[in-house]
Amino acid sequence: MKYNMCWDITSKCNDNCKFCYRNKIKKDLSVEENRKILKNIYDSKIINKLTICGGEPLIYKGLFDLLESIEKPEDISLSIVTNGIKLAKYNPEDGKFVINEELINKLIKHFKWICFSIDASSQEVETLVSRNNLHVDRIRVILDYLKEKNLNVNIKINTLVCKQNFEEIPNLYNFISKYEFIKRWKLFRYLGENNSENINKYFEIDNINFNRTKDFVNNIKNDNIKININDIDTYNGTYIMLKQDGTVEVSYEGKLKEVLDLKTDDIRQIENIQEFNKEKHKQTHGINF
Repeated sequence: MKYNMCWDITSKCNDNCKFCYRNKIKKDLSVEENRKILKNIYDSKIINKLTICGGEPLIYKGLFDLLESIEKPEDISLSIVTNGIKLAKYNPEDGKFVINEELINKLIKHFKWICFSIDASSQEVETLVSRNNLHVDRIRVILDYLKEKNLNVNIKINTLVCKQNFEEIPNLYNFISKYEFIKRWKLFRYLGENNSENINKYFEIDNINFNRTKDFVNNIKNDNIKININDIDTYNGTYIMLKQDGTVEVSYEGKLKEVLDLKTDDIRQIENIQEFNKEKHKQTHGINF
């Protein structure tokens, strides 16, 4: 059996979303330390999808040197999650975005999937969710650029579902469904891991409104986009999270639990971890990439 893993390669970020679960205390590893971890993953032959995230992974110095230092097995799919800030720089003088074509081409070369996080088609709502006030326009500019250039790319959208944006989800669907290269849309219920009580009270969505959102998403008929919505039960025991210090955590009983350290442990030991639910992982993440 093979598994999917998310790698928070850095805690650094060029945005400051209040809902973010990243651990700002843990230190990022060097490229050489991460090269050994990446080799551990590649050699294990049990990981078939590795998603590089953060923080903002494009801030991690040496990311592409790391990826180019080891030959990737053909049966592993690489994905990256980015907020897009480094892909489209805003010029306040003319109010326009400048696309970083070189960086976009690098992403297309190394990653089978490029994932953008966006929670609303309205900047007003996105600001309530606490992303920067250029986020929606920036993502739209990037998607329009990819469409105009007709680049060979698979796009995934990640969406946080919370108190501020659940009513906006139908509008967001209408927005993303206009782009044929968006092949996946994954929605996550806000859970509040590692966040303060005040932040949780701000973002938490009640069961009634989340179930309304869930019903809308589950009733979408679209053969072009694979859509998943994650509730509390979807998380428990199913996610493998590699943190920026090399430790591996799994989601268990509503919390992340540290189970391995890939600086010293073999990733194949994950199969023996009681808290990791292999069958549930397969049901939740077992799709072809």
